[in-house]
Amino acid sequence: MKKRPDLPPRMRGRPARRLTSAAVRGAFELPVCQSCRNVQYPVGEICSACLSSELRWESVPRTGTVLSATVVRHCTEAYFQKQRPILMGSVRLDAGPVAIVRMSADCAKPGERVFISNQLDRSGEAILCASAKSESAVENILRDPNRDIAGKTVLVTGASGGIGRELVSAFRAAGAATIFAAARGKPETASAKYPEIVPVSLDLTDLRSIEAAAAEIGPRVDILVNNAGVTAIAGFLEGKDIEGARSEMEVNYFGTLSMIRAFAPHLKAKRQGVIVNMLSMLAHVCVPSMGSYCASKAAAMSLTQGMRAELLPWGVRVCGVFPTTVDTATSADSPPPKLSPASVAREVIRMIRDGEEDAYPGNIARDLIAALREDPKTVEREMALALPEPE
Repeated sequence: MKKRPDLPPRMRGRPARRLTSAAVRGAFELPVCQSCRNVQYPVGEICSACLSSELRWESVPRTGTVLSATVVRHCTEAYFQKQRPILMGSVRLDAGPVAIVRMSADCAKPGERVFISNQLDRSGEAILCASAKSESAVENILRDPNRDIAGKTVLVTGASGGIGRELVSAFRAAGAATIFAAARGKPETASAKYPEIVPVSLDLTDLRSIEAAAAEIGPRVDILVNNAGVTAIAGFLEGKDIEGARSEMEVNYFGTLSMIRAFAPHLKAKRQGVIVNMLSMLAHVCVPSMGSYCASKAAAMSLTQGMRAELLPWGVRVCGVFPTTVDTATSADSPPPKLSPASVAREVIRMIRDGEEDAYPGNIARDLIAALREDPKTVEREMALALPEPE
């Protein structure tokens, strides 16, 4: 991959990658020896205390005590030269090991109690940061423009739907300068009351419509939220034809792909930007009663992963949101519990500000992804039980 001097250097090795995967989810995990319970840091494949290879990544306390601090004023890396001076320090984690961390100025004295967070830097790699309060922002440490929303220009597709309307409101409340609210036909927005909300007519099944929108507003967009989606709510064998499945793929996959292809060149030119794809927990596991929808979201998830890799060298962050059932008109016949559209929108705002790549709104989504990581086959069988037996 071409080296970019305006981005941090990238790490190598599976243990380091595992630390990054935790940062993607906003988790603070370290390898814990299953033989002696030693918490391993720096991360490795062998326990530093008993030399056992039985290490398991687990959540550990995020707190610690500052041992020392120093200011880095010289560096050979082009990226860090622009970041100077850099406040670094050593922290004794309450979990045991000592970690070298990037520090906020509010916690630079030895003996200070600090909150440690595992963050993604602009190259998509993990970096440990220390601040005096758990709710403290880390922009002053990482200096990542992709975490800023205030003053940015946002494009939200599917803005007339339940989630779309809440996304528009959430970005306005977060200080976005302009929100392009896009939908097929004339979007229903609060543009009359809030001049920063600009309605845009956009049809994701019409490439000319997408290209026209990109030509008109593409250079202005900083954050693209691919929220528009459809569902036929049918199994693979239901219905007389596959038109429902075709429609799901046209919007949920090909529409999202076309949007990114049209707007990504403008974000690449800026060397920054955020793309948020509204996916579903059903991208991870199939519910047979709506199987083709699950397949379209699985395709969109794979698209998200591929685009993330392609755009990472350009400083563009690609994010995926994986809610369970959301209380919208589409899910009117679905049984509870359901997430509120507002809670999903708030999670999108939080994810951008916290620099995460994947978000799982609600306890059900978080429990389900944990179960899938532990035993995916059992979850698959449980989802199959949702399909009624034939008469």
